[in-house]
Amino acid sequence: MTDRAHPTSTTDQGLALARLWAGPVGVRRGPVPKISLDRIVDAAVGIARSEGLPRVTVSSVADEVGCAKMALYRHISNRGDLLAAMIDRALGPAPRLDGTEQENVIVLWDSLLEVYERDPWLLALPAETNALTPHNLEWIDAALGVLEGCGVPRHERLEMVLLITENARFAARRHHSSRGTTSDLDALMASAAEASPRLPAERFPHLAAQVESGSGTSPRHHDWRALARDHVVRSLAAYDTGRA
Repeated sequence: MTDRAHPTSTTDQGLALARLWAGPVGVRRGPVPKISLDRIVDAAVGIARSEGLPRVTVSSVADEVGCAKMALYRHISNRGDLLAAMIDRALGPAPRLDGTEQENVIVLWDSLLEVYERDPWLLALPAETNALTPHNLEWIDAALGVLEGCGVPRHERLEMVLLITENARFAARRHHSSRGTTSDLDALMASAAEASPRLPAERFPHLAAQVESGSGTSPRHHDWRALARDHVVRSLAAYDTGRA
């Protein structure tokens, strides 16, 4: 799932997105086209994974496919339309959710995190990107089904879907920041530990106690992804408990 812009009309669809909603095209007679939407999207996703989303342009994708820039416009309307098709490709079908309520929440969250860790460029999509794609709505529909099983009131379910999505996006950002020499949390806690002798407990009582206890000063030793996910699981369990 992605929380990008939510268009209110199908008139916002470009060529690529309209083709995705139309479904697979049947077999046609004649020569096989040298360029297809699948090939264009594959090239674009490949560039995004290896070089980052800013490097995905109509020109760079045309170079990767090996065609003239104008040839792409037979399949996509513009870069935004291409990004929408890329979202659909990156998400793929929603995961199968046939376990218990808690198991389904965990599978949904883990699957979403896997998507963001495989395709971190999804975290950098422009706010105006049209996210009304078949696979994105399939994920949202699956999430709504999970929330129904957990007893979340209908009027709160879309907000809860957003909460789950943002929770997984946070974990994905944390994962990618930890690939460097140090992550933001590592740097914060290391600085706090170093400064602990100078932290006046009367002004920062809770931070001083946290640093003094040693808990939180070595965040790499914790499974923070499971911690982030379990916060969501416990939140949803509260609904179920209230329903019982």
